[in-house]
Amino acid sequence: MTKAEMLVALKKGKKVTHKNFMDDEYMYLKDGMIVFEDGISVTEEEFWIGRRDYDWLTDWELYK
Repeated sequence: MTKAEMLVALKKGKKVTHKNFMDDEYMYLKDGMIVFEDGISVTEEEFWIGRRDYDWLTDWELYK
C-alpha cells in the first residue's frame, strides 16, 4: 500500500509494516503517537525524519 493508505490504516487501529522492516517489526498508532512493536513511541514528524525518499512512499502492508 502507499504511504497515504498506510496512514489511513494506522488511524483505523491497524498494525502496519514495511519492506524495509525486519519480519517481526511493525507499528501502530496510540494516543496520536506511532508505537513500535518494542513499545518505543515517536511522533509522526519524528518518524518521517530520515524517511523522506521515494522508498517510503510505497511497499507498506498490514502486519500479520
